[in-house]
Amino acid sequence: MTDLATMMREQLSSNLNAQLDSAVTAGDIAAARKASDSLSKLAATTAPAGPVVKFTAADIRKELEAKAPWFGIDPRRSSKVLEYGKMMDSNRFDNAAKFAEALIAAIDEEFPPAGGRRQEADDAGGDAGGDNDDAGGADDTAAKPARKKTDAPSAGDAGAARRSSGAGSGPWAKLSDAPANVQKDIERTLDKYCRNGTKEQREQFTKDALATHYAAHQRKGK
Repeated sequence: MTDLATMMREQLSSNLNAQLDSAVTAGDIAAARKASDSLSKLAATTAPAGPVVKFTAADIRKELEAKAPWFGIDPRRSSKVLEYGKMMDSNRFDNAAKFAEALIAAIDEEFPPAGGRRQEADDAGGDAGGDNDDAGGADDTAAKPARKKTDAPSAGDAGAARRSSGAGSGPWAKLSDAPANVQKDIERTLDKYCRNGTKEQREQFTKDALATHYAAHQRKGK
C-alpha cells in the first residue's frame, strides 16, 4: 500500500514533467530549465540514502604505512593484510587508525615478529645451557678431593671447634674468653664463695676457675 508521502511525490513529479513538456513544446527555454531543475532536486531528496563512508582505502593504506614497517616490503604480510582488509567490515570501526591496528594485530598473530622468534630461541638455548651447567656442576663435584677415611677430626676441624666454643688460640686468660655456660658457672661460684672477698682474691679465684674449666674442656674435647 502506497503511503501519502509517496503519492504526493509522485504527483509533484508528474506535474513537473507536464510543465517541462509544455515548456519544450512552446519553446520556452527558461520555463523548461526551471522545470528540469525542480525535477533534479526532487530526485535528489527522494533517492535512498547510501552507506556513510567514514574513511577510504587510501586512509587505511596511509595508516598501515605509518604503523607497519613491513607494509609494502614483506610480500607475505602485505598480501595477507590486503586479504584481511577485504574480509573485515570497515563500518564497525570509528576511523582508519583503528581499522589498521586491527589488521596489524591479526598479521602479528599469524606472523610473529622476529624479536619473538629470537626470544623463543634464546629461551630454548637457555634451557640447554642450564642442562650443561648441571653437567658442569657434576664435574665440579667429582673434582672435589675425597674425604679422609678416618672419622677423627682434622687439625682444621679442631681449630674450628675451639673457635666456636670460645677457646681461642690458648688457655682462657679472662672470663670473657670462656664459653657462655662456663662464664655463668664461674660467676655463680664466685658469688657464692668470694662474695665478701677482696678484688685480688676474686681475680685469683676467677683465674684458678678458668684454668680448671679450661683443662676439663680440653679433656672433654679430646
